[in-house]
Amino acid sequence: MDDTATPSPTFQITDDPSASETTPDPSLGIWSIYYYKDEFNQPTTKQHISTASYFTGTFSNSATTDSSLSVNVAVDSDGIFFTLFEYSRGNPVKNSSTRNDVTYNILMRTEDDSRYTIAGTMNAGSERVRIDDRYKSVVITALSGEGSISFHLVQEDRPTTTYLFSVRASNFAYVYKSLGL
Repeated sequence: MDDTATPSPTFQITDDPSASETTPDPSLGIWSIYYYKDEFNQPTTKQHISTASYFTGTFSNSATTDSSLSVNVAVDSDGIFFTLFEYSRGNPVKNSSTRNDVTYNILMRTEDDSRYTIAGTMNAGSERVRIDDRYKSVVITALSGEGSISFHLVQEDRPTTTYLFSVRASNFAYVYKSLGL
């Protein structure tokens, strides 16, 4: 996989990640290990960490304020990714450009109110914001902690486009360690 971290057509995130879980016991927490799906909707050998349900939040842009947002978070050997669904899963945000990446300035807040300024990129043609590699360890550390981690994304070239959501740490540390990333 190239450094864009966007799955090629042979690697698709299933709409129903529970169909390919390797740790299905919900008493263990909200995070599980899933397999990407190929173009025939069959599980591949490439695994990622995610949740069976989406996290929720709000988004705003020049046409709307505080509208409903759903977010899928995926972590794999290539990075940390957010897929943003405006109007709660109805409209995934996509970079429709074939040449230009979209940069997001991100403020992350942990349960103890520590704040981190990080960045992410949605590559041309992608539907996922990839946390820049230099911030991967700080985000993994936050997800491996306790409580909720909040993210506020601002599209760099359109500062009126913002996304706000929180992610529960739950059993992330255990699942991350078990995947050996």
